[in-house]
Amino acid sequence: DVDTCVDGDRNNSVDEAETLLWDSETSDYLNTDDDIDYYTFAADGGEFIRVATSSENEEDVNTVVVIRSENGKIVTTADAYATETSVSGLDSVAYAYLADEGTYSISVESAATYYGSESPGSGSNYDYTLSLEEFSTKTSETDSAEDPSYVFTMDNKSTWTTISVLLESEGDRDFVSLDY
Repeated sequence: DVDTCVDGDRNNSVDEAETLLWDSETSDYLNTDDDIDYYTFAADGGEFIRVATSSENEEDVNTVVVIRSENGKIVTTADAYATETSVSGLDSVAYAYLADEGTYSISVESAATYYGSESPGSGSNYDYTLSLEEFSTKTSETDSAEDPSYVFTMDNKSTWTTISVLLESEGDRDFVSLDY
């Protein structure tokens, strides 16, 4: 019966992927030990993005996120932060620049499944929240060392931020000023 909801795993491939909207979150869990969940989103091209996972069960949940272009080519992956540490309760955080327009996919899986380790976690206690947002802290043209396109001021001693720079052509230079 089409109207009957069946408990079980879904979004196991790009064809079954749940569509994400910009600046949105969705919550799910890895249903089986080898489960990989897929999501898709449309990009206009030229966006800097941040994809992150978090979990209420921070001690027990370790996810890996993979962002792929429309043709399946990997744009980037993340297991923790780029520094391989965790910050502010987030599990995995990936930053990427999407140069081209198209439909991109995100996969979420346990780190144990991704790396082929023993005993991956799964089940309703292996929950995660996935967020997708456009990252707006970026440089812009034209600028110079005397007049940088972005000035960042550190207001406290526990500051974490990412500033994206796109060098579009040979010889291009972008300037960022850090005041501390």
